[in-house]
Amino acid sequence: MRRRKAKYTAAEVHRGGLDDRGRPLDQAVPVQLPRVLPWDRDSSEARDGSPVTHDRAAILVAWADAPDGLSIFPEDQIRIDSGRLVGWWTVDGRPTEWPRGLQVNITRGRRADSRR
Repeated sequence: MRRRKAKYTAAEVHRGGLDDRGRPLDQAVPVQLPRVLPWDRDSSEARDGSPVTHDRAAILVAWADAPDGLSIFPEDQIRIDSGRLVGWWTVDGRPTEWPRGLQVNITRGRRADSRR
């Protein structure tokens, strides 16, 4: 069995969430994360053979790749730039600190109250 190579991508964190049109609520400059490792936490598949949807995922931000003083809060929005999980995600709960980095659970959608 061959092990797949990890696929890193870039992401950005928008503080305080977005409004209905996708504009940042607090107008702060997004925090750039040049290298994160996203992966699926679960998936749901319809019985009619439609494609798998990825509604919940997580990203790992290594301390070596994180900007100084990085803090991510539950109301923040994360935009993943490329890969299978491209798009807007909402931070789901508090991030977990690990010895090598920070694990952030995320849920698909622009806002926590309107998942798209």
